[in-house]
Amino acid sequence: MNKRRHWAHLFLALLLAVAAAPLSTLGAFSSSQKRFDPEGQFNPIGNAPKGLEEVASIDLFRSGRGRPFTSHTHSGVVTTRGAVYRFQSISASQNSLTFTTRARAGTSYRFTGRFLKGGVYAEMDSSVWDQPLLEGTLSKFKNGKKIAESRMRFSYFGGT
Repeated sequence: MNKRRHWAHLFLALLLAVAAAPLSTLGAFSSSQKRFDPEGQFNPIGNAPKGLEEVASIDLFRSGRGRPFTSHTHSGVVTTRGAVYRFQSISASQNSLTFTTRARAGTSYRFTGRFLKGGVYAEMDSSVWDQPLLEGTLSKFKNGKKIAESRMRFSYFGGT
C-alpha cells in the first residue's frame, strides 16, 4: 500500500509539472516546433516594378531532403529568359527570407523579406497559391551598384 501511494504521488507530481509547464516547452503543442518548409516557386504579384521586369520567380528548391537551397541548380532568382541567378547566401526561417545571388555578367540580386504563412508549402491547398505568401524588398545590382529596388509580394506555385 505504501508503494502504491508513492507511485500515485509521483504520478500526480508529474501531472502537475506538465500542467504548469509553458506550452513552448511541450514540443507537441508548440507552434515554434511545427515543421516549416517553403520549398517551391514564388511568383511576383501585380505589375513588374521598373528595373525588375525580367524577374519571373524566386525558386527555393533543394537537391535532396534537408539540403540547403543553394544545392539545387535551379534555385535562385529566375528571369523571364530562363536565366537562373543562383544563391550565394540564403537564410530562410518561418519569419524571414534573406538572400544574395551570385553575379552573372555583373548582375546580382538581394532580397530581404518575410513569409506570410507557416507550414509546409508543398502540402498547402492550391486554393491559397494565388494569395501573397512572401513579401519583401528585391534589389538588383550591376557591378556592385544598386540599379533597381522595389517592395514586392509573391504568390506560391507548388507544381502541377
